[in-house]
Formats: sequence, C-alpha cells, structure tokens
Amino acid sequence: MRWGVVCLAAGFALVVVDADAAEPPAPDATALALRAATEQRLGRYADAETAWRHVVASREAEHAPPALLAAALDGLGEVLRRRGRFDDAEAVLARALALKEEAFGAETEAAVPSLTALGSIARSRGRQAEAEWLYRRALALEENARAPRPVKVAGLLANLADLYRTQGRLTEGEELSRRALALLEPVVGPDHPDVAGALDSLANHLVERGLLDEAETLLRRANAIVEKALGPDHPEGIVVLSDLASLELRRRRAPAAVKLHERILAISERAFGEDHPEVATALNNLAVSLVSAGRGPEAEPLFRRALATGERIFGPDHPSLAATLDNLGVLSRQAGRVDEAEALLRRSVDILEEAHGLHHVRLAVPLQGLGDLYLGEERFAEATSVFERALSLVENAYGPEHTRLLSILNGLAEVLRQRGDPARAEELYRRSIHIADAAPDEFWGERALALNSLAVLHHARGRTEEAKQLFTRAVAAVERGAGPRDRSLAPILVNLAVVYSETGPSSYAKSLYRRAVEIDPALAAPQLVRVSAPGGERR
Repeated sequence: MRWGVVCLAAGFALVVVDADAAEPPAPDATALALRAATEQRLGRYADAETAWRHVVASREAEHAPPALLAAALDGLGEVLRRRGRFDDAEAVLARALALKEEAFGAETEAAVPSLTALGSIARSRGRQAEAEWLYRRALALEENARAPRPVKVAGLLANLADLYRTQGRLTEGEELSRRALALLEPVVGPDHPDVAGALDSLANHLVERGLLDEAETLLRRANAIVEKALGPDHPEGIVVLSDLASLELRRRRAPAAVKLHERILAISERAFGEDHPEVATALNNLAVSLVSAGRGPEAEPLFRRALATGERIFGPDHPSLAATLDNLGVLSRQAGRVDEAEALLRRSVDILEEAHGLHHVRLAVPLQGLGDLYLGEERFAEATSVFERALSLVENAYGPEHTRLLSILNGLAEVLRQRGDPARAEELYRRSIHIADAAPDEFWGERALALNSLAVLHHARGRTEEAKQLFTRAVAAVERGAGPRDRSLAPILVNLAVVYSETGPSSYAKSLYRRAVEIDPALAAPQLVRVSAPGGERR
C-alpha cells in the first residue's frame, strides 16, 4: 500500500526534533536473536548469519551468562551448517559445547542442541562413526535429564534411526523408529503432528526393506494427521508429501508423483516465496518426477530454475546444488549435449570434494553419471576409472552387498565387456545378480539388466543353454516387476527368440518375436539386443 502526503488539521504545529533523538534504540540481543531465527526460517541465511553474529557480539560485550552466549553460538553454528560452511560451523558449535560443559558439567542436557548439530555436520561430511557417537551422546543426556522430554527424546531417536537407515542398518533403525512412535503417542496423542513425523521415519525404513504397502499405509496416515491438525497446505506437511511422492515413483506411478510434487511446490512458494531452499528442492523433485513420467522437456527448465535459485541463496559452490547438477548432467547427456553434461557432472564432483573431501559416498552419484557418459562415448579408460572409484566409495559406506552397488556393477561390467575383458565382466554381472536376487522386487530393473547382459556375454562365448536360462530369468524379472506388457520386456524377448531360433523349436522363437513386436512395433528383424536398465535411467 502507498501512502501520500498527509495534511495535519488546524491547530497542530510542526515539531523539530533533534537528529540524535530521532535514532531508534539499538535492538537488544533478545530481539536480534528473534530476528535471526526468523531470517533463518525464511531461508535468508546470509541475513540470518549477520544477525546471529550481532547477537554473539552483544552477548560477549555484556558478559552474558554462558547459557545465553552458548545459545547464540548454537544459532550461528546452525546457520553456518545450512550454508555449507562446515569448518566454521564446527568451530562455533564446539565453542558453544565447551561453554556449556564448563558451566554446567559434562553431563548437562544443555549440550544436546550442540551435540545434535555437530552430529549432523559429521554425517554430512561422511564421518559416520563420529556422527553416531554424537547422536548417541545427545540421546543419553536427554534420556538421563532431571526432567526428560519425551518429544525431544523421540526426535533424537529419529536422528539416529535415519543415520542407520542410510547405512543400511535397517533392523536397528526400524527398532529406533518404533521406539520413538511408542514414546510419542501416549504423551501427545495419536493425532499430533509429532506422531506424523515418527510415522514418516518408520515408513522410510519399511520402504528400504521393500515393504511398500505397509509404508504407504503409514505415510497416508501421517499425511492425514498433518492435514487435520494444520490444514492441507501447511509447510509442515511437505516432508510427508515428499516421501509419499518418492514412494509413488518407486511403485512406477509417476503421474501421481508429479501431482504431489506440484502441490509441494505450490505450498513452498506460498509459504516461503520464490527464493527459499524449500522451493529449490521442490523444483528439483518435480523435475525428477516429470522425467520419470516421460515429460523430460518440461523437466529441464525446472532443473535450471532450481539451480539458479540455489545459487542465489547459497552461492555457486554449495553442496546442496549437487543433486540438481547431477540431474541436469544426465538430462543433457540424454539430449546429446555431451560436453555440457560432462561439465555439469564434473562441477558436482568438484563441489562435493571441496565440501566433504575425496572419500564421501555422495560422490558416487556424479561419478556414476560420468561413467555412463564415458561409456556412451567409448572413453573406456575414463569410464573404468570413475566407475571403480564410485564402486569403492559405496562399498566402503554400505558394505559389499548393498543394492546401491547394482547400477555401478552393471555399468562397470559393460565397460569391461566392451574393453575385451569378458571374464571380469562376467564376475561383476554375477555379483550384481546375487545382490539383486536378495533385494526387494522393486530392483527388478537392475536384476533384468544384469541377467540379460550376462546372457549376451554367454551367447557370444558359445554357452547357448546358459544364455537361454538367463534370458528366461530376465523376462520373468520384468514381468514380475512391471507386468507382461512393459516396453522394456520387448528387447529381452527378442534375445530369447534369437536363442530359440538357433536351438529350436523355431515355432516358439516366432511366438516370442511376435509378442515382442506387439509390445513394441518399432522393433527390427530378430537379432541379439543389449538393453539399458528397464524402467528408465540406470541411476
């Protein structure tokens, strides 16, 4: 609203005020802290950092009690963490922790916020054991406090559970999630938003175990709780909606995921404005779901907008940009813009190495993207190098049997096959099949890819019967995972038809080929076909 010049009524005189007297009083530290927290919540991290630094300086100047100075340092440390300045954040939070321990003793529950934030930084930097120790120490202090707070304990249990989930320690993580839920419901009731958060955490563990129906039930209950308590468009509901959308993608229901991500973006923009980290995340995730729905051309502008938003908020080198750079790199490669794709993926690698060091597992994603690019360009030496590095990072982080290895093993095996090392390629394909056979059905795509690729390898080496068995298993994997009419089934059916045309009966070979053409009329005459990962990009 604009205000014009206002004429005062007769009888009022203009008053001249001394310039110094017109200066508003300097805000006190408490008001500054409130402003800093508000700026942080709105995603204006640079302004939040400035405000928190003023709070710290004010507390120091007034020789405030240790608790007040430590709280200001906690606030500054958290905003530095969110800005990706982990060294600075750790130094500030360590100072806050030392102040609390000196003032109140090593077993004070006042240390919990500092320990939790330090644990999150350690986790972000790939120091998993240190993160676990810090989370566990925070949990123990809260549980042993003079007046334990069940809601706080539940949140700390959720932090530890999520760490275990990302490490593949699903049984331990699920147990902690169930403990958090059992702790919360009697205290706050079954329809409280905090219960929704615990349900969401538990659902994520069930998703990793392949228990998708049970996970969906929990997520839909969590969403209903949030909507009833806060309304359907409250930003507190974004986490649950996002996890529901991810589940829809895993269940190959991309259009439903698109609708959910469109809703999340609308909520984020209304709540936070266009220049907020939540908006950048929502744009990236909507674009991912559009790609899965076969709407790639619509996705690219959203990825670019997400990147530009993140750069405005965080600068050009923040680790939160890496996911969007990875996705843009893959999309550019698929569009044939190889040089652009390589530059985007290498930028992601550089950012992550600078932020987290050379050995963080998050590097595996852009490294694998580079491996796929180099494979497509027949730059086999470079492809081997980046695939092997990605493989080592994931093995060190998750162990030798984790499903995150599947696409890397299949990619490296294909490189080795094309480089003329069929023995090692076979070894890697067999390892991939072994992991996929023990994995939930949702990994049918990587299972089918490894089975088909190993079958092609056997066929080339004259092992026709082994090839036939493997092609048959690949067909079954796709049928079970995606149904008998999925388009990715067609090239595998052609491969099986080729083998039967050589061994007989030829009538069965013809029936297989007819079925393949019914699924994909664009197929050419029968010949052995290599396939990419069924169901989409191998990532």
